Amino acid sequence: MHWYLVHTKPRQEKCALENLHRQGYQCYLPTLPSEKLRQGLLTVADEPLFPRYLFIRLGMDDTAKSWAPIRSTKGVSRLVSFGIEPARVDDGLIELLRTQEALVQTEPERLFKQGERVRLTEAPFAGIEGIYQMADGERRVADFVLISTDKAVRPTNIMGASKRLAEMVLQALAAQQPATKFSMVRFGNVLGSSGSVVPKFRQQIRDGGSITLTHPDITRYFMTIPEASQLVIQAGAMAKGGDVFVLDMGEPVKIIDLAHRLIELSGLTVKDEHNPDGDIEIEITGLRPGEKLYEELLIGDNPKPTSHARIMKAHEELLAWPELEAKLKALEIALNVNDVAVIRRMMQTLVTGYTPSDDIVDWVHLENEAGLKASLPA
Repeated sequence: MHWYLVHTKPRQEKCALENLHRQGYQCYLPTLPSEKLRQGLLTVADEPLFPRYLFIRLGMDDTAKSWAPIRSTKGVSRLVSFGIEPARVDDGLIELLRTQEALVQTEPERLFKQGERVRLTEAPFAGIEGIYQMADGERRVADFVLISTDKAVRPTNIMGASKRLAEMVLQALAAQQPATKFSMVRFGNVLGSSGSVVPKFRQQIRDGGSITLTHPDITRYFMTIPEASQLVIQAGAMAKGGDVFVLDMGEPVKIIDLAHRLIELSGLTVKDEHNPDGDIEIEITGLRPGEKLYEELLIGDNPKPTSHARIMKAHEELLAWPELEAKLKALEIALNVNDVAVIRRMMQTLVTGYTPSDDIVDWVHLENEAGLKASLPA
């Protein structure tokens, strides 16, 4: 059984909920607080957390045959066709739905879609699905700019692979929907952003402990928040449809050098074999699963210049939408049954250059596999 999203007509959420309940469907309307939302303990009397959406629980086998009566239910607009585990009813999903609702109400001319904050070992397919839902469903937007990442180039982890797949969705939709100009802007790390190592290092220095670093030779590209914002906006303005823009990030920076500088700027010294009486030690913890020593910005080696000196245009392979859509639907089936091994193989087929650097490290999957093996007769 999986939870599916039902999009309702304006101000008819409770009407749709009551009508679906009468037909025997298990469904609920998300409201605050989030603890009740995740447990599904919500009633018609509660105020909606976000308008025009409710959740309905369907088995995989009866999903298709259930769509017709659900769609014809009074108050229902449409059924969003992807399954959601109850644990995935989180802030990221709420933000997606609020964004969709804002698009309907404000009809903006340009939309910038940033990436989700995820760990390297998580599978952020909801981000791809969210990009597709917004790109496919909200045709009022004249320009759609995806904030991509250097991790999409020859990815070694599922996060990078899913970002490249998100790029491929927009590349395919660009040819399918000429009314919206879809483009992507690919760049590295942004200094001082929520996902940057800088806030983490500063906090570790404030705490007086060691700075943790995964490898002494690891390098990354960096730019400031104003630089990144201005270049993304300018790249989006150049888009003609299906463009993959790459920002000139300058020279890569060794993270260990960055750590040294932050320690010194804090008025402290590095504690190492040359200075055993120093203040802050740099502890090498080892590369995480799927982590690269260095990142790249181009899959090919033929970037084209643009009218801006720091913005290049990459030429990347793409799949036509009918072919890609069929593969995404097959991937969705594997995701709904949480077959991680199959998901990984399908992503390797879909995303050119995706080479996982480690064995599967999805702890839930590994625990389920161990439980299955233990239940089999010896």
